Amino acid sequence: MDLQAGVQMLATTSFENENAAKLSYKRGQRFELVGYSVGANWCVCRRLDTREEGKVEVANLEPVLEPEELARQVRLMQARVPSLIAALQEKFDETTIGPLLAIGNSHGAAVTMLRKEPMLDSLLKDIVTADPPVSEALRQAMRLLGLLCNESDEHCRRLLEGDQTRMVALLTRHLSMHDSAPLYDKDTRSCATACMKIVNAIARSVHFSAVCTPQVIDTVLSVLGNKLNNIHKEAPNPRAYHLPSYAAFFAALVSHKQGLEALKGDSFQRVITTLHEVKADIDTPVAVDYATGALLMLEPRARDKSRAEAEDGHVMISYNWRHQQLALKVRDRLQEYGYTVWVDVDKMEGNCMMRMAEAVEGAAVVLMFYSAAYSKSRNCMLEAQYVSQLEVDYIPVFTEPECQSIKGILGLMRGTKMYVDLSDDSRFEDGMKALTFQLGSRGKGRTVIRKQLTRVDMGESREPTLLERLQESEKMCEELSKRISKHDEEIRQLRLLITRRRQRACCVVS
Repeated sequence: MDLQAGVQMLATTSFENENAAKLSYKRGQRFELVGYSVGANWCVCRRLDTREEGKVEVANLEPVLEPEELARQVRLMQARVPSLIAALQEKFDETTIGPLLAIGNSHGAAVTMLRKEPMLDSLLKDIVTADPPVSEALRQAMRLLGLLCNESDEHCRRLLEGDQTRMVALLTRHLSMHDSAPLYDKDTRSCATACMKIVNAIARSVHFSAVCTPQVIDTVLSVLGNKLNNIHKEAPNPRAYHLPSYAAFFAALVSHKQGLEALKGDSFQRVITTLHEVKADIDTPVAVDYATGALLMLEPRARDKSRAEAEDGHVMISYNWRHQQLALKVRDRLQEYGYTVWVDVDKMEGNCMMRMAEAVEGAAVVLMFYSAAYSKSRNCMLEAQYVSQLEVDYIPVFTEPECQSIKGILGLMRGTKMYVDLSDDSRFEDGMKALTFQLGSRGKGRTVIRKQLTRVDMGESREPTLLERLQESEKMCEELSKRISKHDEEIRQLRLLITRRRQRACCVVS
């Protein structure tokens, strides 16, 4: 990206340093660019508040540009990319791979643009799996692959198609570079972490079995367990993103049954010991969360069912941040009815995984706010898995019309459970009636002043009578019957379509 003096730069991560020539900063802090050489790892910036000048790592900065200027810059880079790819096809060395990596490191919009290049990731994969000699060019190629990795199942499939064994072996070999590279060798360490990012993407995808092997697990354990290597020397520093990348591998594996079984194999005790060390000794909150999340699935804590099932157990709302307003609306209404509600409003501080675990363990029932974003969130899915593992009762709450089509663990957990539909404002009142009916007295704290659910046509607050509850049950049964009839009609139409296609196929054959 064409950067000129005077451009404002935004810190994308935090950094603390005692070197007088380098600035310390927090994520989101802004600087004014003073000087920058294309291809350099560092640039000179000036603080906007104190006007102090110093060196800042280019990889930790992103230019603050107006939308029009950003679009212009992206168009300029996009015009260069085809010729750079053609040069890379002709010759693979630092002069051809370096400019592409520089473009990818310049801005998030540049990465998005490179991901749309259909040939680039496949070309890089062919280059690195051709077993070239270890060189700076190879490390740059692996870093660029890490940038392009978007963690989708399709991208992981393309990475692994062909010689899958060679690709995984190459990634595994690079993971251990933190044990051998000097602390000042940032490029080599960045290459190792880029490979770890790719491995984590595969571990979270449907192709997870490719990296669920003793070789990969042992390599990651070796790096995490070596207290003398680079990631542990950096760990007290808030910018240390290397350690969380390695701890995230185990949090990804425990989300799959096969991954859990692999971790509980011969290396189980070593896995447990290493994760406990990361959780206890490393002052890196993100890494601690990953380690805690993995340990919750590997070493489930005993749940105090007598407390949770009693009236003083709370109602927990598990949701994605995109639906926070709905979660708060449901919380406020339930509190009016006398329920004790646990909901994370301000984002949990400290070890958020441990607080989440305590919330699940103390819940009488969990309201799981189904959505597409919920199904893709690592933390939300871990909550769902922990709920299932501890056999805590839960109620699916649909926040979007398409929630019926959600598959995976959420689809299995939904099963035949009766869900509550809050996907539209017009359904809120009826949905809350159905929700409170399913909750019953569960989650009503003894110390809370109780306000019972009132019917719309009643002007007083009182406990619904048995007849009213039966009428509510009849309405719910009628609604469920309608849903079943709708599904039966869909199945009938599908069978009819299959029959027609078979008839056409027979005509073509004859």
